Amino acid sequence: MKRLIPFLFLLLCSITTNAQTTRPTKEQTIEYIKSFFSDHEVIFYWDSQKEFIKEADNYIFKASGNQLEISWDSYGFYSSEKEKREVYVFNISDIEFIEFVKNNANDVGCVYYLAFHTQNKKQLIKRGDNYVSKMNLQLFRTLNCDIDLSELKISKAFNHLRKLSGAPEPIEFN
Repeated sequence: MKRLIPFLFLLLCSITTNAQTTRPTKEQTIEYIKSFFSDHEVIFYWDSQKEFIKEADNYIFKASGNQLEISWDSYGFYSSEKEKREVYVFNISDIEFIEFVKNNANDVGCVYYLAFHTQNKKQLIKRGDNYVSKMNLQLFRTLNCDIDLSELKISKAFNHLRKLSGAPEPIEFN
């Protein structure tokens, strides 16, 4: 009996440890990404009067196997007119890495987006009728250029989806 109690304790600890390290499945990850973009708009507040400019909306995220399609309506700067529909189609396993990028937009704040990079800069991402090696998915624009995006979950979700789809790990030279 004395040996049974420590054994049961260790068994219970290992079960709870395994339960805590469970990662989301591919389906759960895709659902999280879809829900993130379901009501997403890129709106830039121009001044303290709460005037704003819509830059993008109507995001649609589709997934079939490892094939992803991301599309959205893009608006011209200083305009409320829809400029075009951006459509990107790619295999998530062709994406080598995804990073947050902040571009200083001159005197009008910063644009934050996710940049999807293909392996060896191969042009594997379909954009309209052309193929490109990088896709920029704009998340938002703000006057504040000091935002830390390292903990934003959407980047983690896309990177997790990459791993679940068999994408290779990015090469690092540390």
